[in-house]
Amino acid sequence: MAARTRSLSRWLILASLLSVLGGQALATNERDLAKVNSAIDNLRGHDSRTLTTQSSEGLDEKLDKAWDILSKYTSISKKRIPEVLSEERSDSFLLIDLSYLYLVLNEGSDSSMALASTWLLRADPGYYPNGYFYAASVMGSKRCRSCLPAVLGLLRLDRLSASIPEHASLVDLDMGFLFAIGPYGTSATHALVMAMQDSSCTVRKNAVRLTRALLDPGAVSAVRAVASGDTCLEARNEAWTALGILGDVQLGGLIQRRLASEAQQVPKEEKLAMVSGLEALYQLPDKSVAERLVQDPEPEVSAAATKMIKGAGDPNAGKLLENVGSKSSTERSRALGLLKDAIRTGTFEFKGTAFDLEAMLTEADLISLNEARASVLRRASDECLYEWKKLHLAGSLLVQLQSANRAPGTQ
Repeated sequence: MAARTRSLSRWLILASLLSVLGGQALATNERDLAKVNSAIDNLRGHDSRTLTTQSSEGLDEKLDKAWDILSKYTSISKKRIPEVLSEERSDSFLLIDLSYLYLVLNEGSDSSMALASTWLLRADPGYYPNGYFYAASVMGSKRCRSCLPAVLGLLRLDRLSASIPEHASLVDLDMGFLFAIGPYGTSATHALVMAMQDSSCTVRKNAVRLTRALLDPGAVSAVRAVASGDTCLEARNEAWTALGILGDVQLGGLIQRRLASEAQQVPKEEKLAMVSGLEALYQLPDKSVAERLVQDPEPEVSAAATKMIKGAGDPNAGKLLENVGSKSSTERSRALGLLKDAIRTGTFEFKGTAFDLEAMLTEADLISLNEARASVLRRASDECLYEWKKLHLAGSLLVQLQSANRAPGTQ
C-alpha cells in the first residue's frame, strides 16, 4: 500500500510539474506570437516610391529588425505568414516583403514558391521593386514554371536598383530581367509574346526588350507587329532594335514601309531606333533603307545612319557569319559536350573566345546554346554573367545566320 501511495504521489508531482511547464510554454508561445505579429505589423503600409535617402535608411533599419524577429521565431513565422497573406489584398509592400521572407525561411521549397507566387500576383511591384526582384530571382533560379506569371511582374517596373552578394555592382532593370527571367530561357517566349499585348506601355516595352536577351527566332513575328503598329513609342523603339539583333531579314522592308506611310510622323527617337536595328545586323543585305535614313532632315538621324553605313562596309563583320561552323566535326562535338555540361551544371567552362565558339557550332546548335545560356544565369553572379556574355555573343551570330538561311533573299 505504501509503495502504491509513493507511486501515486510521484505521478501527482509529475502531473503538477507538467501543468506548470505547460502553462509556461503556452505563455511563452503567446508572447512569441505577439512578437511575430508586431514584427509583421511593422512591415505594413510602406511605399518605396515615396522614400527619401534618409527615410529609406530608417525603413531599412526597421525592416531589418522585423526580419530578425521573424527569422528568430521561424516556426511561428512559417505558420503566420500564410495566414496573414492569404487575407491580404491591398498592401503591396507587405505582400512582397513577406513573400520573399517566406521563400528564405523555407529555402525556396516548391511549396513555398507556389504560395509566394500567388501572393505576388496580388501585389504592385512598384511599391517595392527590389523586394519583388529578390523574390522573383529565387523562383527564376529554380525555374519554377508555375511561378512564371508572378516573375513576369517585373515587366511592370520602369526602374530597379537592387544588389546581391554575388554581384559587385547594383542590379539594374536589364540585369534584373536576366537574373530572374533569363533562367527560363526560350520557354518564357510565349509569355513574353502575350505580354506584348498588355494594356501597359511599360510592360510591352520591357517584354520586347527581353527578346533581345532570349535570342528566340520564335518571337520575331510578334516583335514585327509591335514595330509596325504599336501605339507606344518606347515599345516600337525597342522592337526595331530587337529585330536587328534577332537578324530579321524583313527589317529593311518594314522600315521602308513605316517611313513611306508616315514619313512626317515618325519621331526622331524611332528613326534612331531603326538605325540601331540595322546596325545590329552583321550583314546589311540592302543599303537602300540606310541611305534613305542618311537623307533624313534630322541631323542626328542622318549622322547615325551615315556612321552605320560606314560600319556596314567592314568586311570583318560579314566574315563573322561565314566563320560559323568552320571548325571540324570533332570540335563541334567538343563544343556540344561543353554546352551539355553547362545545361546540367550551370557552369560553362570554355577558355576560348565567343568567336572560337561560334566557329565550332552551327546554326542548328542554337537551341542547345540558348539552353546553356539560360542555365548559367541561375547562379546570379559576376562569374555567370561573364560566361553568359560569351555564349550570348556566339548566339547572336547563330540566330542571325539561322534567320538569313530560313528566308533567303527576303527583305
